[in-house]
Parts: sequence; structure tokens; C-alpha cells
Amino acid sequence: MLFRSSGIYGQVGSYINQLGIICKTEDQTQTYTSPSFGGSVGVSFSLSCPVGQFAIELGGMSDNYLQQLYLGCR
Repeated sequence: MLFRSSGIYGQVGSYINQLGIICKTEDQTQTYTSPSFGGSVGVSFSLSCPVGQFAIELGGMSDNYLQQLYLGCR
């Protein structure tokens, strides 16, 4: 069974300090959430592609720490 990336999730405070990946099957009937990596301080967030789309790019901005993320879907 093939899973494709469809979103990200984690924790954010002054910067993004935890990140994990959300994947779905091609028909989007099953979801797999990877373990997250990083700290556990902050507020939970998630970014997901619209139904029928998958992630094609992940980008962001940083200084010393990751401060912003965006998810490109198609």
C-alpha cells in the first residue's frame, strides 16, 4: 500500500519546535501519522492539503530556528 504526504503537524511557540508528517493512501481512505520530532513546548498545529490533493513542496523561513512553514499541494 502506497502512502503519500498530505500534511504536517507539530508544536509551535516562539518558533516551530516539533514536526511530524501526515500521509494518506492514493484513494485517501487511510491515514498514517509519523512520529513527531523535536520538543513538546507550545501550541499544537497542523497543515493539510485539500481533499484529493497531496503535498508537492514544503518550505519555510528561519533565522537560528524554524519560524514559518508552508505546504504546497496539488
